[in-house]
Amino acid sequence: MDLPTDKSAYLICGDDEFRVSLATKELLDRLVPEADRAFGLDQIDGRVGTVDETVAVLRAVRDALVSDSLFGPGSKTVWLREPAFLSNDRIGKSQDLKGDLAELVSRIKEGFGEGTHLVVSTLKINRASAFFKAFAGKDCAVADFGSGLKARQKAEAAAELVTDFSTRLKFKMEPDARRLFLARVGTESRQIVSELEKLACYCGEGKAATADDVREIVSSGAVSEVWDFTDAFCTRDPKALVAQVRMQLGQGESAIRLVNSLLTAVGDLLAIREGCERHWASPAGQALNWDALPADIAEGLESAEKGILSAAGFQLRKKIDQSALWTVRDLRNARHYLLELRELLVSCGLPEEFLLETKLLQAIGLKRRATAVGRG
Repeated sequence: MDLPTDKSAYLICGDDEFRVSLATKELLDRLVPEADRAFGLDQIDGRVGTVDETVAVLRAVRDALVSDSLFGPGSKTVWLREPAFLSNDRIGKSQDLKGDLAELVSRIKEGFGEGTHLVVSTLKINRASAFFKAFAGKDCAVADFGSGLKARQKAEAAAELVTDFSTRLKFKMEPDARRLFLARVGTESRQIVSELEKLACYCGEGKAATADDVREIVSSGAVSEVWDFTDAFCTRDPKALVAQVRMQLGQGESAIRLVNSLLTAVGDLLAIREGCERHWASPAGQALNWDALPADIAEGLESAEKGILSAAGFQLRKKIDQSALWTVRDLRNARHYLLELRELLVSCGLPEEFLLETKLLQAIGLKRRATAVGRG
């Protein structure tokens, strides 16, 4: 996210520590060249533990903003890093801060004069606070990476980050490679960037990455490893499924958790498959349009853990494609086998690997293709 450099005050916030740190670094690099850092940048660490220390931080910010740089008036940037009055409720609500904090809020709204900048970076902030609202002025800029994002929002943010850094690296991925990359790496920003850089280096200049390149070089995170397992089941690939069972158990994954992940996946595929067959839903690109859905069915789907009614993006497109490999009857049979398997895992003395392989192969059945679900 490129922030303009002609503003007086900047707020960079959100739960994503990597993106907040990166955006702050890139902004400071543009505002204050490295050669001018010694005298043109005041760094004030707001990570303190008491009210008195926080008052001292606020006053240090005030003094830094009104003092001239050694380069002369109008060439000063003040960076306030993770102030405690934003991240610590006890400190933030102290009456002892009110005067100094109100003064800073007022100064942010008024501006600091040409060439003087305030940069505030924080992982936590109350977006209803006067401090946050102060940055709504025309002489301010905000980079907000969000807090408490839901799974769908994290997936969308991850896709945007892949697009952004692929452009920076002058690097392209084929559509299938991009979908596999996102499913394999997960949504943690630091890992996404690290794996993109590794993939770009592996492919070399001018070559678009393929799905095979992603499988060869991109490391899996904990979440994406389970995705590989569920994908092998949902695509009804017996060879890949057995390999994934052994890999997951070898890494210490819980057999019950594996079965539960498949029950969720089968539930999603069944909702999509039955919805399309009954003309309750129709695919539209990377989304599903739900029409004429019975009230009781709509309520059940809306309350489902995955929120299949509001799902979108590459993960939903993948589920739509996978649902085409099954009939409604196949999916109901698969769910029966999975429930039976879960019961056996807690009541039977046979080895988990044997139970998983046997029952999961029964669950995927013969790999015959059902009537295709259109791409809309």
